[in-house]
Amino acid sequence: MRIFLCMILLFIPLMTNADASGVEKLILSEQNPVFRHVQVSGADGTYVASGEAKAAKGIFYYTVEDGHNEYIQEQRVRTQGGEKWERFTINVKVAPEAVPKNGTLLLNLYQKNEKGEITNLYPVILERRF
Repeated sequence: MRIFLCMILLFIPLMTNADASGVEKLILSEQNPVFRHVQVSGADGTYVASGEAKAAKGIFYYTVEDGHNEYIQEQRVRTQGGEKWERFTINVKVAPEAVPKNGTLLLNLYQKNEKGEITNLYPVILERRF
């Protein structure tokens, strides 16, 4: 389900997030409350993603996938937490022969709520090949 949602979000620059009442609200990806200014450099399986995060509880997560296969399982990133934006850098390594020859490699940044559900999803394209 997460992979399907990420693919949709690549084509529609909107994300959804449930508030405390369970009501879904739309969030423009450019106005994500947790991630901003994310940039990627690199190619052929070696990438560096950097940006800013405001993870109030001091934790966010990421995975790397192509819509079909997960190359890096869920990883936890610790921050100082709080209400200030903090810089982060994530070094991503995928075996060069595993990078899709015809597809898109995605870095999914996100948080989890108390129920363990993904919130504030922010998909980032690491590399696109056609």
